[in-house]
Amino acid sequence: MKENEIIDDLLESSEYINQMLFSITQTYKFDNGIIELEKRNFNVKNLLVKCINEVKALAKDRQIEIVCNIENLDICADSVQLRRVIGNIINNSLRYGYK
Repeated sequence: MKENEIIDDLLESSEYINQMLFSITQTYKFDNGIIELEKRNFNVKNLLVKCINEVKALAKDRQIEIVCNIENLDICADSVQLRRVIGNIINNSLRYGYK
């Protein structure tokens, strides 16, 4: 393995650990009433497009095209938390699902 590959693997691993710790911290805060969900109406398609746009460069580097095939859908939920979860899923699938 080249030094650059080792460094890339270490960086990806440390980022993954950081995301895991953040998720655990957020879950703890939510479970203990420190964070309350802020429910409001928003469009799910718009949220997904934002999440996809955040990882476009990574997807392009991995030669992966992300397509959002969803109709406009308005829901009432915490858009910040939902965006965090969906963003993590997309990000992790790109980083660890395709090598």
